[in-house]
Parts: sequence; C-alpha cells; structure tokens
Amino acid sequence: MPIKWQNCAVAPDPWDFFVSYTQADRLWAEWVAWNLEEDSYRVLVQAWDFIPGTNWTQNMQDGVTGAARTIAVLSDAYLNSVYGSAEWQAAWAADPDGKQRKLLIVRIQDCPQPGLLAGVVSVDVFDKPEAQAKATLRKAIADALAGRAKPTQPPAFPGRAVPRPARFPGAVPTVWKVAARNPNFTGRDTALAALAQDLSSGSTVTVHSVHGLGGVGKTQLAIEFAYSHAADYDVVWSITAEDPTTIPDQFAALARKLGLTPTNDPDEVREQVHDALRAAAGWLLIFDNADSVAGIQPWLPSIPLQAGTPGHVLVTTRRGGFGSIGHVLDLDVIDLPAAVQLVRS
Repeated sequence: MPIKWQNCAVAPDPWDFFVSYTQADRLWAEWVAWNLEEDSYRVLVQAWDFIPGTNWTQNMQDGVTGAARTIAVLSDAYLNSVYGSAEWQAAWAADPDGKQRKLLIVRIQDCPQPGLLAGVVSVDVFDKPEAQAKATLRKAIADALAGRAKPTQPPAFPGRAVPRPARFPGAVPTVWKVAARNPNFTGRDTALAALAQDLSSGSTVTVHSVHGLGGVGKTQLAIEFAYSHAADYDVVWSITAEDPTTIPDQFAALARKLGLTPTNDPDEVREQVHDALRAAAGWLLIFDNADSVAGIQPWLPSIPLQAGTPGHVLVTTRRGGFGSIGHVLDLDVIDLPAAVQLVRS
C-alpha cells in the first residue's frame, strides 16, 4: 500500500506591503521598503526577495495576491511599465472603492495619475529633504492603516481669535528659552523695525532669515527682537541649529515645556510640537546659526493659524540660499555713531 505523505509546512505570515516599482526606480523602492521595515512591517520587494533560486513568477503572485497592501512607486517610467500596470491594477481591482486602502501611491516625481489612478490620493515624497520625506511616508502609512488622518491635538478655532489678556510689560511667556538680553544693545533700530514689519505681514507661518558675517550681531538682533516682542507670543524658543543632529533633543525639551511627553522618535516629537503650536496663541521659534536650509527645513512648522495669531520663525545664518524659505535680511556692521555709542556704554 503506497504511503501518502502529508505536507506539514507552515505557511508564512502574510506580507503587510508589496512594493511595486520599475527597475529605473529601484533606489526609491528600496528606500520605501527600508523605512517600512524599520517600523516592523513585513515588506516584499523584488530587489531583496527575488533572489537566485526563487521562483520569480510565484514571488510576484505572492506580492500581488498575498500582501495586505500594494505600494506603487509612481513615476513616468512606472506608468510606461507593463508589469507595473498589472500590479497596481490587481490591487485596485481587489478594492475598487478604496475602503480597504489596498493600493497606496507614493509619487517620487511630479508625474500625472492617469485613468483609474486619478481617483487614488497619492503620497508625494519628491522635492523634500530626506527627513521630511520619511515623515511624510510614515504619516501616510499610519493614516492608511488607521483609516483617518485625525490630528492628535484639537484644531484651531477658524473664527475670530479671542483677544488675549494684556501681559505685564517686560514679562516673558511661560514657555520661553532665549539667551540673556544684552543691556548694551544699540544701533539696530532699523533692522528691528524691518523684522517686525516682515514677520507681521503674513497670515500664515512666516519665516525670516538674518544673514551676515560671523560676529556682526545676528544672534544679538534675534535675542533683542524676542525680548522686545515677548508680549506678542505664548511660546518663544531658541534652537541652536549649527549642528542639525542636536535639534531633535532641543525639540524634545520644548515638548516637555509644553506639557507633552516626547517619544524616542524625532519625527513624532516634531509632530507633537507642531500640533501644540497650532493651539498656541502666538509663537516664535529661533533657529540660531543655521548652516543649511536642509538642516532645519524638516523642523519648520507649516501649520494653519488662528485668525490674528502670529506664528513666526527667525533664522540666523552666515550662509546663503535661505531665500528659498522666506525673506532674508542682510545685516551689515553698525555705523560709526552707533559704534561710538556702544563703546561709550
């Protein structure tokens, strides 16, 4: 009597994501997969899993039908790919109304979403610094799994802002971290007036950079502005920005001062602080001695404000290129009469 062998192999756990891409975009696909696996998701990606000895067709079938969701790395090259079209169409067909969010689109360039793709909300990671692109990707994945993009803090009241009570002259906000004021500060009345005018001209978050040589007084100008306008804000916080790797710890300190409990994830801490600033009745962040736009841009709030509520970012720098994020005030040495007054004082 022949022996009938029973297959006792245990089926592997299903994949959380299948990354669909064309070979021209392999680096982007690996970047997406790496960041997802850092968050403990199971990811099937051709670059890593279709290794010698495996069945390419079976692996592709596992990805298309066995993964909970398909991530299409969208580009012009992907739109012209026969295999790419088959992969995203299979995910779309399994969830045509998008209720299960089986098809997620990550655009890596400003390309169109033709046909059925036009009805799927995409995640754009192009033209962003890596830290910001990573935060965008992670938030999109979290929102897709949760089914909503509800913020952790209540939104600002969209109507007329309630007037704040008058603050005693010279008093600083409760949330405050700025170096000591220079009692001999002089000669910058015009620059201070220009800063105040430019920062107050916007209805959304306003970024202003103070540019000049080392030692010309950029930091002193920012400090004086903070003290002179302390009554305009509920939060004023100075951040040493020369080394971007120190910014997460400084944001964590700000989060604690705001009454939050910061996590160990810098991206989550940044979102915590930005959400808290949304609810604040005016805030000023100072990024002192920034070396590059890329080093601080992920940390710049881009949040809607209450009517009449100031949200300001002041950057001091010796470098160029900061005009891409806001107005730039070029600071020169003080004139001779102001210099004489400073020496006498």
